[in-house]
Amino acid sequence: MRNCAMKKRIRMLSAAAALLFVLLSASVFAEEDPGMPEKITFVPDVYEITAGEVCRPSVYLQTADPDAFDEEYGRIGLSVILHEDVAEITGEYTGSAGTGVYSGGVRGLRPGITVVSAFVPGHEEGVSHACTLIVHSVSVVTVPENVTVISAETFLGTGAGEVYLPDGVTAIGSKAFAGCTGLRLIHIPRSVTVIAEDAFDGCDSLNIICAAGSAAQTFANAHGILNYAYQTNK
Repeated sequence: MRNCAMKKRIRMLSAAAALLFVLLSASVFAEEDPGMPEKITFVPDVYEITAGEVCRPSVYLQTADPDAFDEEYGRIGLSVILHEDVAEITGEYTGSAGTGVYSGGVRGLRPGITVVSAFVPGHEEGVSHACTLIVHSVSVVTVPENVTVISAETFLGTGAGEVYLPDGVTAIGSKAFAGCTGLRLIHIPRSVTVIAEDAFDGCDSLNIICAAGSAAQTFANAHGILNYAYQTNK
């Protein structure tokens, strides 16, 4: 009787030991599920192409988890959208090792500024700004260096598509570019401090490229004009 009890106790202890070994083995040898990074941010960049051309921008990602994009975690898919009609997407983004690489291209359809945004499907951070795309015109009007004032009605009703104003221009007069329905890009230097309220009347597709904090950026923001403001010491 005592031997039976002893054998039963040994079997129970053996079973318990075996179960404990299985549990410990599962916790020690199980592969850790990396899951999704807690926070993903996109590093904005700027790409410039001419209407009709194709470029292949990269979308750079940052995360607080440096291992989040290691190859062992597989490839993280990115979905991309354009916010304007000046370009079209021809491909798909896929990402790994910290960088989303565009496998197709972005084609410029017409002059203007557009924003390319990206997001990781299912990630709660949602859509983030990936890069700014500036599409230049094939026909550009460059104002001579010695010009300091764009007088009233200088370009009134003309077919200019993209205009470069030189550093040194200080003012843009009344209706200077009014009625230029094809004008989609104008480069305005920091030296411009006065812009008439009606300078761009009828330029419904206008985009302004200017210096950050300049009078041109203030004008663009006040009139709801899309602008790319770059940092400059000029």
